Amino acid sequence: MATGLPSNLYSGGSVVFDSQPYINFYAQSMARKQAKDEALDQYYQNVFKQVNPAGARTQDIPRFTEKVNEWQNFYQQNRDKIKNPRLDGGKAQSEFQSRLVDAQNYIQQSKNEAKTYQDIVPILRDPDKRSRLPDQVIQDLALHDLPLGDPNRKSFNASALNFDPKPFDVKAQGDFIKGVGSGIKLNEKVTVGPTDPKTLMQTITSTSSLDDNGKEAIRNKAAGAYATDPSVKQFVDKELSKPGNYQQLNDVFKKAYGVDIQHPEDLMTAWTLGSVQHGQVKEKSQPDVFARQKYMEAVRFGHQKEMAQFSKQLKEMGEADQGAAIDELYEGIKQDALNNKREYKTASGKVSTQYEMKTPPGVRNLLARTDPAGHKIYPDAIRLSEDMKTVTPIFFEKYTDEKGKPTTETVVDPKTGKAKVITELSQPLLEEDFKQRWKKEILGVGAFGKSLQNKPLQKTTTITYKISGKPYSHKQLNDMGYDDTEIQDAIKQGLIQQ
Repeated sequence: MATGLPSNLYSGGSVVFDSQPYINFYAQSMARKQAKDEALDQYYQNVFKQVNPAGARTQDIPRFTEKVNEWQNFYQQNRDKIKNPRLDGGKAQSEFQSRLVDAQNYIQQSKNEAKTYQDIVPILRDPDKRSRLPDQVIQDLALHDLPLGDPNRKSFNASALNFDPKPFDVKAQGDFIKGVGSGIKLNEKVTVGPTDPKTLMQTITSTSSLDDNGKEAIRNKAAGAYATDPSVKQFVDKELSKPGNYQQLNDVFKKAYGVDIQHPEDLMTAWTLGSVQHGQVKEKSQPDVFARQKYMEAVRFGHQKEMAQFSKQLKEMGEADQGAAIDELYEGIKQDALNNKREYKTASGKVSTQYEMKTPPGVRNLLARTDPAGHKIYPDAIRLSEDMKTVTPIFFEKYTDEKGKPTTETVVDPKTGKAKVITELSQPLLEEDFKQRWKKEILGVGAFGKSLQNKPLQKTTTITYKISGKPYSHKQLNDMGYDDTEIQDAIKQGLIQQ
């Protein structure tokens, strides 16, 4: 097959070869290739010229210059691959373009940051606006001025500037103090005030104070608020800086830190410190338990001074408080009785458990009776039923003198060997009725004892009512102090059974 080439092309000189046309061809090819390379070099040189630092911040120029130099060096080292992407599949050209975009973006960012600063310059030149800028703005501008790429740099947000902050009012102050106080440990000291002899109440004061770590935490938070919160800055500069406020706050600050206030942040620190500590002082009024127990014991045992004072207190109370006071007084009797548990056998042979105590002097008049001969007698003891629902005054039979007046000598029942009880007088009272009549006795109105003292006891065998299973006649209930209305009320409440 013919190849189209002369058969003597490589015959070694047997044929004369004219090389001039080929040389011309080669020279022209090389000239065209060189022209193309020069054209590409010129193109890339123009690309370098398109990225310039005009309008960029001065502090960003060194880094920009480094980027451009690295970019140009990369071109010089990879110019063949960049101009002919087929040599490496376009990797070098892609890297070249990436470095180009990076340099363009860097310089554009610098121009944008320069414009942001220029926008804030008029504000910084205005004395009024500049005075209302929080210190944090200056710090933020310093961070903004750092070169691009600095790890501490932060772009300034001009839209966050606030020249008309909301007032640092009572609510804002409360929220601030609450936030500052959270997480700070306070040392608590509790003091007990003297007992008021009239009310037997005492004031308990709980004071919380800061240790050194707490004081420093307060200082940091207060200074931070002044630097970052325009409302706080305005509050400090316009209110706390007044001479009168300064002196007061300086006393607080010097006591806590040992030096005078020197900066606005110190004013905010002193105000915060005083507010936190003041907010942690708590007072409450509560009964002096021991004094009240001693006082109630004196009332129970009929001490005239305490009885008169208790009567006055009771008159000044509301109905509910009166009831609570009598309940507390009665509780003392109940506790005394509980210490002396006894079992008694009735005539029918039934054994019952009761709690007995010597009659407290404070209720002797309340439970006093008049015997058939018209003599005033007092119960020797009182018994509380096992369910605590009834109180029974116990009258022991006494020997009488030549005039028929009872003596202190108790008659002993020969069958039991124990003091003989006057059953007609020793009749139970419902607990609630006992307490209500005791209250009236103390108040001096409708005294229960007085309502019975002049009514000689008349025996009756008519049984129509029961209290805790024990039978009573209507007359006996009257003698115990129940009028007809109270009997009917007790029946309705189930306290008295027919």
